[in-house]
Amino acid sequence: GPLDSEILDGCNTYLMTSSLEGGPMPLIETLAAGLYPVCTDTGFVSEVLDYVDLPKDFITPDSFHIAKQISEVSAISIEKRLSFRNKILNLNFQRLTTIISSRLEVN
Repeated sequence: GPLDSEILDGCNTYLMTSSLEGGPMPLIETLAAGLYPVCTDTGFVSEVLDYVDLPKDFITPDSFHIAKQISEVSAISIEKRLSFRNKILNLNFQRLTTIISSRLEVN
């Protein structure tokens, strides 16, 4: 079902290991909630992370690196988490369209 804030209460990391995720809209929703992402490089994940100034370190190359990445992202300061949260909250459809179209131009 759809994500809502009650589902995310008490969480600090968003883990997405999908090889097929097209958006992913849950990434945008969890960034807005201030969760740290650890994701596979699908859809426009890297463009969203660029938009909020998060390094590509949040993209997991494979399942063997997930535990290490989760511990690394957990060490990131609250200020950084608030920074990417505020940026994603300012994401509107025009900016999202730019992100998606830049991905299409690369391919």
